[in-house]
Amino acid sequence: MKALILAAGFGTRLLPHTSHTPKPLFTLAGKTMLEITINNLRAAGCSRIVVNTHHLHGRMENFLVTAGLESQVFISHEPEILGTGGAIKKVRSIMGDEPFFVVNSDILSCVDLEHVRDFHLRGDWPVTLVLSDTPPLNRVWVTGEGVVKGFTKHGKIDKRKLSPLAFTGIQVISPSCLDDMPDTPCFSSIDFYDSLCQRGDGVRGYIDSKSPWADMGTPESYHNLALSSLAFQVMGRGGPKASLGDNGLTIEALAGDGSDRGWYRAGLNGQTVIIADHGIVPKKKGTTREVDSFVNIGRHLTAKNLPVPEILFADLFSGLVALEDLGEIHLQDIILSSKNRSEIIEIYKKITELLFDFSFKGGEGFDPAWTHQTPSYSREVILENECRYFLDAFINNYLGNNIKFSYLDDEFNTLASGALDNSLNGLIHRDFQSRNIMVTNGSCCFIDFQGGRLGPLQYDLASLLLDPYVRVDYEIQEEILTHGTRLSHEIAGFDGERFQEGYRFCRITRNLQILGAFSYLTMVKGKSLFEKYIPASISSLKEALPFLEARGMPRLVQLIKKI
Repeated sequence: MKALILAAGFGTRLLPHTSHTPKPLFTLAGKTMLEITINNLRAAGCSRIVVNTHHLHGRMENFLVTAGLESQVFISHEPEILGTGGAIKKVRSIMGDEPFFVVNSDILSCVDLEHVRDFHLRGDWPVTLVLSDTPPLNRVWVTGEGVVKGFTKHGKIDKRKLSPLAFTGIQVISPSCLDDMPDTPCFSSIDFYDSLCQRGDGVRGYIDSKSPWADMGTPESYHNLALSSLAFQVMGRGGPKASLGDNGLTIEALAGDGSDRGWYRAGLNGQTVIIADHGIVPKKKGTTREVDSFVNIGRHLTAKNLPVPEILFADLFSGLVALEDLGEIHLQDIILSSKNRSEIIEIYKKITELLFDFSFKGGEGFDPAWTHQTPSYSREVILENECRYFLDAFINNYLGNNIKFSYLDDEFNTLASGALDNSLNGLIHRDFQSRNIMVTNGSCCFIDFQGGRLGPLQYDLASLLLDPYVRVDYEIQEEILTHGTRLSHEIAGFDGERFQEGYRFCRITRNLQILGAFSYLTMVKGKSLFEKYIPASISSLKEALPFLEARGMPRLVQLIKKI
């Protein structure tokens, strides 16, 4: 048998993603639909496979070469798209005198293709359509014997004694059928089959409602299929087809965070994994996407034996990443439930020690190219992503003021210099707070490390201690700072006064960033649950007023006092 894979379409239902990637190159558990379809056809004994191309055909052809599949397929390029019927007619000379498969490139199916082939070869009809009872896709009307009588979208059909079924996108065509096709180069195969039905000529259905299948032609259907395929790949030790049907897989949506990512817990046979969904983001030359950072930094940290969840599998096109499930207990839960001051201090001392390990070991061999924002915590980051963010999102938008950046330019630059000139450098997490620290079997693990970059260790320590989610007592903050200062000298030989000076500057810049972020999430993203943490962040910022006054920043002091 030979086969034609229909892969030329524009994939309009999957826009905007198909504007940069043709639908057959969408991936399931890391494999493109085109490769999956080719492998399925070859497993069914197809000796020659033709792929028709039009939309973004260069991407398709480059993929076949890169994947080493160009020797296994023949390209039927259409400079002008011919429709499904025209595509079938165009390959007549290649297919010869034997029946051949025609398969859509956007379906995943467990149908036994060899049985379909044998069914067609036993009959004397020109076309076999593989049909399934799949509401609400049932649009093909058939008799009890499987004879196709018409299609829902083509006029009125006498539906008495007929049943509606869904076309799975798999068919077998005999060469004799091609003789009756229209002379026009571009036409729909379904239109042609409907005309055969009206003439009483044989279009037969191979009915298989037991073998699961899925159409990934819409964003929702693709997302669901990609999610289940990745989960099953990690936990079921099977390919994407194994994820179809009733297989015991459960997928639970989890509460989100401040980002636009989705989070899921997938379960199968008593095993669970966490899946982070970054969404489909096109890969542009010279840029690093957030999902790339998440995977590269995560694998680097795991290789350094640092306390982070293991990345089990990543499908970079879909943006889905499967992670070790660390449970549901955050440091936030532990601190808020504890009434023992000494216990809280010991917890924070232990985490501070882990932070030093994270920063120094994580910084060894860290490639700045892994970062998707900036390679380091720089002056530009402080001025734009923290100071200006605070001014624009919080002071002006949230509080309703109209203060120009130039009014505080000199003092913001003083903040940046103080943080960078007194930096104990290493890898920083950049969002090191109680919701990003999981507690599993008494051990702490760090999550959400995709914003990691090189910079002052003091920034992460400041993030941990002024955390608005738990509101650590200021005296405890100072005790943990003393512990961190001692560690900086013992481990790195760093001057204690410089360590504390850098910490206090970082504490302020981090505080500005938090207020900017909570205001932006509340006002722009509509995530009002973050608004309740703004008062605690204001209180933390006011605790720094004596330091700001001593370092000669009167305008910032005046602004903060008025909040």
